[in-house]
Amino acid sequence: MNPRTWNSTLPRLDAALRAVSSPAGVVDWGDIKVAHLDTGYTEHPAFGDWSKGKVPLLVNEGVNYLEPGKPPLDPLKGTGLIRTPGHGTRTSSVLCAPAQTITVDGVKSPFSGMAPGVPVVPYRVVEDVVLEPQMFNRSIWVNLAAAVNHAVEIRHCNLISISLGGPVFPGPELGAAIDRAYEAGVMVVAAAGQYTDSVTYPGKFDRAIGVGGLKSSESWIRIYNHYNAGRDRVDVWGPADPIFRADSTLTNSKGKTVKSPIYGWGYGDGTSYATVHVVAAAAIWRKKQAKALQNYDGWQQIEAFRVALAQAYGTLPHENSPVPRDRAADYTTGTLDAYRLLYATLPKPEQLTKNERLAEKEQN
Repeated sequence: MNPRTWNSTLPRLDAALRAVSSPAGVVDWGDIKVAHLDTGYTEHPAFGDWSKGKVPLLVNEGVNYLEPGKPPLDPLKGTGLIRTPGHGTRTSSVLCAPAQTITVDGVKSPFSGMAPGVPVVPYRVVEDVVLEPQMFNRSIWVNLAAAVNHAVEIRHCNLISISLGGPVFPGPELGAAIDRAYEAGVMVVAAAGQYTDSVTYPGKFDRAIGVGGLKSSESWIRIYNHYNAGRDRVDVWGPADPIFRADSTLTNSKGKTVKSPIYGWGYGDGTSYATVHVVAAAAIWRKKQAKALQNYDGWQQIEAFRVALAQAYGTLPHENSPVPRDRAADYTTGTLDAYRLLYATLPKPEQLTKNERLAEKEQN
């Protein structure tokens, strides 16, 4: 299994993308726009020609909540529990980088995001991906809530990608923002996490799409993380390890800090990456179903996606069975199959059931 491409071929994102592309291999994304809530962006050449503005990152539409008034540029100097400077660049490169040929260690090879060229609004909301409980750092959750509200109400994004998480006590502000997004039909896709044995918020919210991870090892696949709590909130499992992606850093090969960003390539892992694969699949699905979705109101679009996702599930590795002991037998989950997702039968709007569990009320 090719370590640079397995994450596209296993979930059949490559086939799904071809199904919505022109004969020239180009996708017209129309009004689809993704909000990416992370550490911010960098001007990595993976995204295209910055001097000509030919990049999918809509920098001028983003917001910097850590350095108000400035662009959502990642200074690559993160501090905290787990240092993750450049995380926004790494994850967004897997989401939206245009198809291109890159040279790494003198060897040329193709590289593409899973939804190449899809418009992405970058938000700088955190310095680190592990979110502390709100009683210790309330501003993190307030910033996330503000970014969700801005993406929904001001930028009119269709999808919100959150490769961040905290296991407990997210605070009511973020829950209320998730509820607004749900009512508006803006899908929030968020990571289940891997640093704890519990699924993390905001992916744990019932009204969000929670994403677990799969790991490639030689020619077989296994789940990336087991969860003792909240596994019933994992809607789908996507590629998590290893993931080839762009990278931006202020540390050179000798471990010394430099003044200007070093733009490179390498491998990463985590449900952060699984999340952007599912976001890409959701964007492709919205493209394919654009006409049909005009007949679905707000939350119905999200529940239609959830139903289609379940119809298209691939089989999880045996180690993920049986289902959690604290969950009813109707709990189903599976791996992402983006191609099957495109052709899953959409339920009629009146057949859909609204999720009445308010995210604002979920606090543990």
